[in-house]
Order: sequence, then C-alpha cells, then structure tokens
Amino acid sequence: MDKKESKKVIASILAGAASTVGTATGVFSAVGTVGAASTGAAISTLNGAAATSATLAWFGGGSIATGGAGMIVGATVLTGGAAIVGVGTGIVAYKYFSKRKTNSAKPPPPPRPVVQMKFDVVY
Repeated sequence: MDKKESKKVIASILAGAASTVGTATGVFSAVGTVGAASTGAAISTLNGAAATSATLAWFGGGSIATGGAGMIVGATVLTGGAAIVGVGTGIVAYKYFSKRKTNSAKPPPPPRPVVQMKFDVVY
C-alpha cells in the first residue's frame, strides 16, 4: 500500500468512526428526550444511571419485566445500528477520496508525431 492509498484509508476510517459516534450519541439523546421508561415516566425526567438504563431498555423494546428484551438487546441494537451507519459512511468516504483529483497529476502524454508528405509534380 503506497502513501496515497494509506491516506485514503485513514481518512475513510476517521469519517466512519465520527459518523458512528455521532449517530449513537444523536439517537441516544433523541430517545432520552422523547421516550418513556417502562414505569411510564418520561426518560427526560430521569437522571444518571436510571436515564441510561431506561434509554437502553427502550431500544430493547422495554424492560424484561414488562416483556421487552431489556438493556442488553437495547445496547446491541444501538451500537449495531450505529456501526452499520459508520461502515456505510466509511465506504462512501473511501469512494469519494478515490475519485478525487490530486495535485500530483500524471504528466500529459507526449505529442503525436506529425506526418508530412511532399509531392513533386513532374510535367
């Protein structure tokens, strides 16, 4: 792998990682704002570990006591979904960086030879 290729790979990994973190944080915050805990209380009124547990249980379909899959599945859904977004972003970023023109362009091709023909007219 040459230096240019490794820069593309690193940039793509960073783009994917940033989108993974952003997706997980954004979705977690949105559910914390509008979601409801299995007790019926709004998650936005909870603090600390209770808010985190309620949000993860929401992703898992509710607490195990109320018939949902619980926090383990909720954490898996949240991180798995964010990872899928991150991988997709990384692939798109790599394709973008691969198609982008760089400053070190290839030299232009040599000029084509010109063929000249002379005709002598004899009378």
